[in-house]
Amino acid sequence: MAKESAQDSNVTLSAAKGLGVGRNSIIDCFRCGICCTRYQPKLTPQEIRRIAKSLSLSTEDFLAQYVQITTIGYLLKQSAKGCIFLKWEEGKTSCEIYHIRPKACRDWTASLSQPECRQGLARLKTHAPRE
Repeated sequence: MAKESAQDSNVTLSAAKGLGVGRNSIIDCFRCGICCTRYQPKLTPQEIRRIAKSLSLSTEDFLAQYVQITTIGYLLKQSAKGCIFLKWEEGKTSCEIYHIRPKACRDWTASLSQPECRQGLARLKTHAPRE
């Protein structure tokens, strides 16, 4: 995992302050996908059944296609671009199962206290259209 440098952190926090946002402020998601590429959400058996049903799959088919079984439990699989349900369009991301996403994903709070969100802000600033 790439570590954020102190300089990067200061730059993104300076940019945030210019927007009237403090380090611990809860913010709207930038849809940068950093959290979805970095983490594999753990799934409960109830979530597996619920998501499988919503996708019109049997539990067994859902497990085979979308779940990695590990010693710590069931994790959503990752592709080369992140979570298997992460969709990229024009530099922004969306979740193909957003309405039924696992609790681990629902509990994520976008905030400048999250290094992933600061990296997302820095990425947006770097790739923002020039006037």
